[in-house]
Amino acid sequence: MKPEAGAAPRCDHRSALRIEAAADFSAVRAATLKVREWLAEKGLGEEDLGSWELALVEAVNNAVKYASVEARQQPVIIEVSAGNNDIEVRVTDHTAGFEWPAEVKAPAFEAESGRGLFLMKSLTDSVIYLRQAGENVLVMRRARPAGASESRPDVSRLQARLGETEVLLTEMTSELASSYESLVALFRYSAELGTQSDLQDFSRRLLRDLVQITEADFAVLRLVSPDGKRLETMLAWPESGRTRGLTAGNRWPRTIPCAR
Repeated sequence: MKPEAGAAPRCDHRSALRIEAAADFSAVRAATLKVREWLAEKGLGEEDLGSWELALVEAVNNAVKYASVEARQQPVIIEVSAGNNDIEVRVTDHTAGFEWPAEVKAPAFEAESGRGLFLMKSLTDSVIYLRQAGENVLVMRRARPAGASESRPDVSRLQARLGETEVLLTEMTSELASSYESLVALFRYSAELGTQSDLQDFSRRLLRDLVQITEADFAVLRLVSPDGKRLETMLAWPESGRTRGLTAGNRWPRTIPCAR
């Protein structure tokens, strides 16, 4: 079909980013931050960046949380496409998948599941879930704000919008992202605790994720001894380097008396 006489040609210049991250919570978290930085370079403001970060954190966390041991050998693929008018993000996982509900509603306050789907739906304009054997694709789309362009940014408009945006909103968005990630970890490990037979593996993953979430240098897990009188070190993370040196130097006792 030929364009109408005098009509401007429709041309949507798109740029893309593809990341293959290991099916590990720390790896996909780093990939999420990389996507945020990339979108910031495309001219998105803090409000849109915060929305995309929260939606993507939920999507990639689910891709790891529900992956089997075999599936975790394959990467989680994140593909981002930025055009003049919209942003599209695709997350490909290798879980067994699930049935997308006909209607996504806000979960009850006391419910321990359902928040993720509701968040993704609320923070984007559309969500599509494509399920197939061995591979699933979650597609999220959101319109770009008028004037947000990486090629010719409207500097005056961006400055005006930045001046109108309260600093408190930015801080709350950052705090919400951190708090939500912590809550996801608490729910996940609380659910797994009663089903895990390998306590050592469970403890190792728990400490590793806690160090990542809290941005700590190291962590130690101590359990109460059978006689209830001592706290005995079960595992330290990381398992080498600084932590090992502290233990060997007696600055970090293997056992300590329990408080009475």
